[in-house]
Amino acid sequence: MDNDVCEVPTVSEEVKKKSVEVKTEVPDENTAEQADKAAKCTEVKTESAGGVETTEVKMEAESAEVKTEDKAIVDCDEAAFDRVQIQNLNKYMSYKQVKTFLNKILDGMPYRKLRHFSDTAYLSFQSPAEAQKAARLIDGQIMKQKTITARLVEPEPLKGHDITKRANNDDNESDRKRAKIITSAKDIVTPLSDMSYEKQLETKQSDCTNLTRNLFRQMGKANIENHYSYSVARNLKRIIPSPAHRAYRNKCEFTVGRNTEGETTVGFVGGRFAADMHYVVPTDDCDNISDHMKRIVKAFENFVKESGLPTFNEFERVGCWKMLTVREFLGDCMVIATVFPFDDAELEKQMKQRLVDFLLDPRNFTNPDRRFRITSVYWQVQKNASDPTVYENIGGTTYIYERLHGMRFRVSPGAFFQTNSRGAEVLFSTIISACGFTQEANGISTNEASNDDHKSEAMEVVPSENCKKEVEKEEAVDSNVSESITEVVESKDSTVFLDICCGVGTIGICVAKSVQNATKTKKFVGKFYGLGVEMIPEAIEDAKKNAAANGIGDDQFRFVAAKAEDVFRDLRYSLPPGADLNKANVVGVLDPPRAGMHERVIFTCREMGKLNRLIFVSCDPKAALKNIVDLCRPRSRKYEGEPFKLETIQPVDMFPQTKHFEWVVTLVR
Repeated sequence: MDNDVCEVPTVSEEVKKKSVEVKTEVPDENTAEQADKAAKCTEVKTESAGGVETTEVKMEAESAEVKTEDKAIVDCDEAAFDRVQIQNLNKYMSYKQVKTFLNKILDGMPYRKLRHFSDTAYLSFQSPAEAQKAARLIDGQIMKQKTITARLVEPEPLKGHDITKRANNDDNESDRKRAKIITSAKDIVTPLSDMSYEKQLETKQSDCTNLTRNLFRQMGKANIENHYSYSVARNLKRIIPSPAHRAYRNKCEFTVGRNTEGETTVGFVGGRFAADMHYVVPTDDCDNISDHMKRIVKAFENFVKESGLPTFNEFERVGCWKMLTVREFLGDCMVIATVFPFDDAELEKQMKQRLVDFLLDPRNFTNPDRRFRITSVYWQVQKNASDPTVYENIGGTTYIYERLHGMRFRVSPGAFFQTNSRGAEVLFSTIISACGFTQEANGISTNEASNDDHKSEAMEVVPSENCKKEVEKEEAVDSNVSESITEVVESKDSTVFLDICCGVGTIGICVAKSVQNATKTKKFVGKFYGLGVEMIPEAIEDAKKNAAANGIGDDQFRFVAAKAEDVFRDLRYSLPPGADLNKANVVGVLDPPRAGMHERVIFTCREMGKLNRLIFVSCDPKAALKNIVDLCRPRSRKYEGEPFKLETIQPVDMFPQTKHFEWVVTLVR
């Protein structure tokens, strides 16, 4: 068959009727001319095949008939319709194929965004005029023997606007569940806030029990020696409560966007990107952040509204304001404004100055509508989440400071610091106790003291079955651990402490200070050397300053900005002078990010034969299970070095009102 013709079924009465309707409804000259062309299209050949009539018609006729439907596009509200819906694509086409095909048709005509769904695609343009032009170019095109249709449709809805209507109109039950609207930040951020704190601890203890059993199952699959001897009663300890239950967070990140009514809001994300929803809910009913932080968020929200610049749209990748980060300690408060890159450098400069003048205005503290005090303002430009993080200090101090266990710590904008300061003191005391350097340290309470303080409360969260037997077994384990600790400390000439993923040095400095105090009272015998390793150079600079400020000299504790696996290959070159690995008792603390530690670090820890005690600290135990199992696996070609043995798992509640908790896991060999 000739390329200019195609075989189609005989024109039905319905199609003829439609053609007549189009002719009668369109009086304008352009459409009349198209109708005349359609009328001139004659049937070239008609034949009978199996009782079915087929007709060959000129392609020009089909194109003319399709173009008569442009009236449905042109008559729409052109001021609003800047998006084109393209249908009848081959469903097996890839996004790249569709994009190449459309770019060829549009011949360089720009568009904002292309979205592809199976046999349908959407093109968004800067103006309705461009959209109309594109629709006419695309409509009626042939691709892979399929005639493509294009029509103008409503613009993509503003994310966060009228989402409820969208959810109610969804006929699919699963989609309705997916489009559930969350209007309370409490439901997102603090799902356990309606429970009593005792009930929260009970829930978390139950979660710890399930996770521990899962860990033991994985150990069994890995053929770990003596895994049958592990049990919840023997190895899992009672969760240690947080001293603060409300307004405990010293850092929070808030998204700048729009709420369900389309209004500019600074708060927490309520929708899921996977569900094609993105809206923001306010912070009003969140009890885990302070009222002071909430007032800062509200003031920044008003500033964004008055700035005249739009909020960033994650789907369209356009806009300005992206995020607000607030870090507050006693007397100090740092604010980080994250924005999308500016096209106008002068406008960006003006906006920086306006923000500084607003946030550092000394009248903010006495203004009844604000009542906040900010000491440091940073500006961060971020196009993609994976981009290198660069902070620019545009006002106030460069750092902020916090006190833990009577020591002062400097914190830079990108450095990690525990989000619950009072809870961190409990966590660090637990880690110090697990290290086994000393059973008691002046100035720093130990894990045993914490358990005694909360003994009656913690007893309530132990499973009721065989409760007394479990407690007796745990106490027996504690007694054995205490005896082994005393023996280790007295039999070694020196101790080398490794703080892996040290951040600003909080754990290492607290441990060193504890040993210093214990040495003065002869509760620690021998020399102590420490090494902190962290990949973020700014955090290492903070750690060095923090150590010096708290009386920990470079001859006792050093900090290195590098990957742990690189440092451990030649560890002796990074240690303080005088440290001898061959004569030392090596103890390490591994505090990885939430996602867990890279397996190269796990390999290195196993290969370090002198490392006989490792404290694994995890804020997401579920993600850490693989790391723990890998540390305990039998020796193999992949996992060299002697395996560790699980001693205890100590949960610590660092995140009241949430489902999260920390694990302090003691591993020995």
